[in-house]
Amino acid sequence: MEKAALRVAVADVYLAGEDEPHRVTLDVDSFDKLATDKAMSELLISARPARRSSRTGPARPARGDRGSYASAEQAGQPHRGRVTDEEQRLVREHFDEINKRLAGQGFRTISLADREHVERYNLAELARERGIEPDEQ
Repeated sequence: MEKAALRVAVADVYLAGEDEPHRVTLDVDSFDKLATDKAMSELLISARPARRSSRTGPARPARGDRGSYASAEQAGQPHRGRVTDEEQRLVREHFDEINKRLAGQGFRTISLADREHVERYNLAELARERGIEPDEQ
């Protein structure tokens, strides 16, 4: 499945007069063709992040009020914090369902071919079972 997967670019497009972005997904070749003067890889290196709206949105929840990545609804989402044993267990036991949810939410999926993902979520045994050897990084 990993080898047959499409390579895509996901971008949030901010349109004038709208507060919320539109999420757009394109195959990588089509995305690269949007750049005309320079290669897309060069443009992205020098790109600045979009400015946040000056309108105040809902307040961010306090640390203790945030959802738990050790829940079925958030397990596997990218985050900077430590991956708990419970999150690892959820990802291992529900790998395909979690990847389907992540893709549907516009997040990166977890790859058994990515050594960092395999180590972060303790997926070595699952990768072996599926005959996938993580890439060296």
